[in-house]
Amino acid sequence: MEPVQKYRDILKVSRRGKRAVYSLYGIEVQDQVHYAGPVKSALYDVLNLAKQVQNAANSYRKMDEDKDKDAIISVEDDKIVIKLSSAEFLSGFRAEDRLIPVVTVFLFLSGEPWDGPRCISDMYRDCDRETLEAAIDCKMNLVIPAEIPDEDFGKFRTDLGTALKFFKCSDKKQRLNIPLSFNKIMLDVPTGMFLHECFNLKLTEVEKKGGSKMCKLIEGYREDCKILGALEAYLDMGLSREVAMQTVCDKHHISKEELEQMIADDLEYPENA
Repeated sequence: MEPVQKYRDILKVSRRGKRAVYSLYGIEVQDQVHYAGPVKSALYDVLNLAKQVQNAANSYRKMDEDKDKDAIISVEDDKIVIKLSSAEFLSGFRAEDRLIPVVTVFLFLSGEPWDGPRCISDMYRDCDRETLEAAIDCKMNLVIPAEIPDEDFGKFRTDLGTALKFFKCSDKKQRLNIPLSFNKIMLDVPTGMFLHECFNLKLTEVEKKGGSKMCKLIEGYREDCKILGALEAYLDMGLSREVAMQTVCDKHHISKEELEQMIADDLEYPENA
């Protein structure tokens, strides 16, 4: 078997409550559907859990083995000494040891629906029920903007909710439905720059609000969407690219160079348009 090494996009440690209860959260960012996503998610989690077991085994193997006694914790020369049973030494894991839970979240940065599998069992070939029930399964923890109700975007504690709502409204079918509420909305600078990179948004100068740097989105993106939407409509009507572009330029009072730049800046615009 070949060695496998995988790196997540983001890995964070979370602590909840007054007790020191920790968990690991891995974030994977996808801008396209990953049709083997459940396997990828399971691999990340299992590799992390295996690493925890290996780390425990490495620490125990530095200690003297005592096969005649059950595992105990004692104090010798003011130091805590952990003695392992033979079974614990072989497994590298004590009966009292526990793993830190690992959760992988896939952040789907698209306004399109997720049409791929959501758990490993979705990927299996047709088989008898008994075999499928015994086979390994793992579900994906997916964040899909298209499936988030509009009223739930406000539940996010950061501007991530606004960013995800923008993705939901930005697919081709809903280009012209970008909410007017986005115009001049206040965002933290990192979120504003992120949306700028994804959608070529225009941002106002940085402002101050509550001691933090903020920026605003302006109407430029919405206007660009209208123009590109009109161009798509003319092309769908069967007009040639040259005629369609000239018609759009005349109607919206822009130059052909400006329209070409809009097309070049729009990452979702069809290449053959």
